[in-house]
Amino acid sequence: RPNDLSFTADMFVHQYWFDERLNFPDESRESINIHGSYKDRIWIPDVYFKNGISGEITTNSFKTTYFELHNNKMVFMASR
Repeated sequence: RPNDLSFTADMFVHQYWFDERLNFPDESRESINIHGSYKDRIWIPDVYFKNGISGEITTNSFKTTYFELHNNKMVFMASR
């Protein structure tokens, strides 16, 4: 369609946030990796694309690579 100015993109998304409710299991370590299967058990901030037609960032097709939990209660999530 020549007049369609929309596009699709595959991208890597890195998110950082703090969650004071999390308990770090071993404070002698700076961070631990958490398996992506914990995605449903950790609060994740909503992400949206301003002026986007659709943003399927929260669907099952959006694969979480991994989580890191830091001893200062910071969470890092890398997704594709």
